[in-house]
Amino acid sequence: FLLIYDKKNHYLKPLLPSKEVFNKGLLVNNFFKNFEVNLNKSYGTLHRTFIKKKPIFIKNPQKDLSKLGEYDRTIIETFHLESFAQIPLVIQNHCIGILCITRLTRELDWTREEFKDLCSFAEQISGAIHNANLIHDLEQEQKKSELMLRNILPTELAS
Repeated sequence: FLLIYDKKNHYLKPLLPSKEVFNKGLLVNNFFKNFEVNLNKSYGTLHRTFIKKKPIFIKNPQKDLSKLGEYDRTIIETFHLESFAQIPLVIQNHCIGILCITRLTRELDWTREEFKDLCSFAEQISGAIHNANLIHDLEQEQKKSELMLRNILPTELAS
């Protein structure tokens, strides 16, 4: 799943919170509907990935639960995660989100090269999200300009 950074509220939230996600046959849609991660240290690996802007891959989190934060432990135990990865989405040295990857049915087994490919894919996602945000900002500014012109100019001229 893809978590996007909300600058205004300083938290991460799913890009598509209404999508259905299954865990070994159980619907966990409600979990993602209300999923928001405040960016403080208590959110463990998500906080670390966001702040350090470096990917993390944990192959067998069940072994090292004591080294992980309480929030991480809750997710790992709830979904019985065998492994997971978090790849930050970084544009101009700013983290705009995190790509979270796991396999709910068995352990992920990537080579170093495959993990590099996933990180490259995350860079492409970052660029696409950044471009979409730029287009959105441009459209908002265009609407403001048109509204201002309509308020200043006579109706016929503004049209």
